[in-house]
Amino acid sequence: MDWEHAIVLRRVKTLLGDIGVAGIWGIGPVFIDEDGTADCIVRMNVGGVDLSDPVFVYTGRRTLVVTLRCETHSRLNAANLFVGGPAPRIFPGRLRGGDYCQNTAWCGYGTISFFSSVRIDGRQFDHACVSCAHVLQHPQNTDVEAGPFGVCMTVEWASPLPDAGKWTDVAVAKPYNRIADELVVRGLGKIQGMRQPAAGDIVLKYGATTGLTAGLDFGLVWRAIDHTAPTTLYLVRTVWGNFSAVGDSGAAVLDQSRNLLGLVVGGIPGLRGEQWYLPVLPEGEAPPDSELSALRLGFV
Repeated sequence: MDWEHAIVLRRVKTLLGDIGVAGIWGIGPVFIDEDGTADCIVRMNVGGVDLSDPVFVYTGRRTLVVTLRCETHSRLNAANLFVGGPAPRIFPGRLRGGDYCQNTAWCGYGTISFFSSVRIDGRQFDHACVSCAHVLQHPQNTDVEAGPFGVCMTVEWASPLPDAGKWTDVAVAKPYNRIADELVVRGLGKIQGMRQPAAGDIVLKYGATTGLTAGLDFGLVWRAIDHTAPTTLYLVRTVWGNFSAVGDSGAAVLDQSRNLLGLVVGGIPGLRGEQWYLPVLPEGEAPPDSELSALRLGFV
């Protein structure tokens, strides 16, 4: 269960900080067996660190014996928030989720999540284009272009990035007119609802670079997402498989029933299991961990 994974991740993160282990850019995912044993991957820039002693974690229901498995892989200049370029796919007709979008001041592009009237963190937006803040937001410019329409939207709001230790990477833009199919995602159809994701979910997305792909939700992970703060870890979710790439930031992550689970945010190209997304948190529901970077969302 995700809450047990979150407790293990929090305990391991605290332990590594207490003993002063450096060079960590990722903690998790966690794999828990029915017999109460667990493995937690620790991704590092440097090798030779001895973390062979087991960690005992009480989850409130049982005590888990956790083995820390260190994997060395340099992530220096490797982690990407997925803004790509120079030539995204462009389709004729009405815009929909999966099409490209970009702030006209950026050189790179990302992906439209969906169009809808939504509430995000209690703020209501009517007929809004939703994507990642690092795709839509620019400090000196609010113009957004997309698809065959060129400049057709203006940035209306973007969440602080990061915000109180959480990576709340979301923004909305207002179309000049109704040029979009609401809640329709290219290659997947109409979003039917939303729910919090869980480890083991088969996840789907359509991105402006890689198109339609599927992967396996590997669970919660701490990752150094912000290249300007490479020692700061944020709690997000990761997907196993060739799921997303540069230019897919903002793509809606759906389950097989077309429920919205989250938004693609970034990853490490070429490293399987290192494609990250921000989960949605339906209004009125509690997250598995208070530090989870998640989008509190409601369709209007």
